[in-house]
Amino acid sequence: MLQRPTTPAARIIPALDTPDLDRAAALATALAPGCGPVKLGLELFTAQGPA
Repeated sequence: MLQRPTTPAARIIPALDTPDLDRAAALATALAPGCGPVKLGLELFTAQGPA
């Protein structure tokens, strides 16, 4: 059974929409304390690929 997020901030799932991998990593690190998971945006996925 899945657990629901316990705080409203944990329900926020920001998208990392940048083609630059270093910028995406920095954004993920900066956002980590205030949100739940992050989504890989289309720009990042097409620029960096699935692996």
